[in-house]
Amino acid sequence: MPAPTLSLPAPVFYITDSVTVDDVVYYQILRARFVPTREEVLSFPMNGILIYRVNVRVGDFVSEGDVILELDRSSYLQELEEIIKDIEAARVGLRQLEETYALHLQRWSLTERPVDTIGYVRRREQYYYQIDVLTLRMESIEAELERRLLRASMDGYVAFIRSFNPGDLTVADQRIAEIADITEAVFMVSGDGATLLNVDDVVNITVQGELYYGVVVDPIEHGITADRSGYEAYIMIQGGHQYGFATGTTGSVQVIFDVAKEVLAVPTNSVTVYGNRAFVFVLEEELRVLRDIQVGLVGNSLTEVLTGVEEGELIVR
Repeated sequence: MPAPTLSLPAPVFYITDSVTVDDVVYYQILRARFVPTREEVLSFPMNGILIYRVNVRVGDFVSEGDVILELDRSSYLQELEEIIKDIEAARVGLRQLEETYALHLQRWSLTERPVDTIGYVRRREQYYYQIDVLTLRMESIEAELERRLLRASMDGYVAFIRSFNPGDLTVADQRIAEIADITEAVFMVSGDGATLLNVDDVVNITVQGELYYGVVVDPIEHGITADRSGYEAYIMIQGGHQYGFATGTTGSVQVIFDVAKEVLAVPTNSVTVYGNRAFVFVLEEELRVLRDIQVGLVGNSLTEVLTGVEEGELIVR
């Protein structure tokens, strides 16, 4: 029987990280979303009026007073046109009456022919009454026409506009449009994370891969009314309107709780804690050796090591 062949064990390769001198940071990431400083919801107070035309789309900028949506106004417009004609006709009749009366007065001074002043006054009062009644009706129609226009209540961007199909009618107090003031860049942190932020704190906020510096602001002082329930913190990026953030944009805020600068550090995920004991595995002569360490600040990615390893040693993951 031949002697067994000896073979060398296959080499073991470890993934390692060096013990370094670095800053150890303990922080928490909070989710933030872009909010307008002010939002206003637009609706009609009446039911059953035909939707005529929508004049804007989401993202459009509107000025206060711009017409967002129109209801059917055809019958009122026709009636208004007829009333305007009737008022003009009454005014023409009144002017002709006054001119005729003035002419009769001139003749009376020359011929002493009596003038029917009572008849003149009666007809003049009839014209005045007719004009007053028509004017009141015209003002009523103009008010009704205005009620059928949905106007922007402030300068801002259209954040929401309801979709309508031909023949759709109004539903009283239904949200039809929403105007948002986004001239300032404000991000809101809600929930328990908001309690970690205080007014005047300066924070780092990452939005769409870009890092910005923001300041936690008092919402009342800055007139922020959007989505307020008492469990939010608001972060304003100075000059942020130029970055083109829109409703729905999200960001992440890094809240730093503690920092240990220029200390001996190892990756946090390489440290094992068991009871009161903390240890790492150090690569010594290609062998993985357990090494007890004393830790300081435990950061998100690095942990401070007070004793047990030296700079440059290799830590096995």
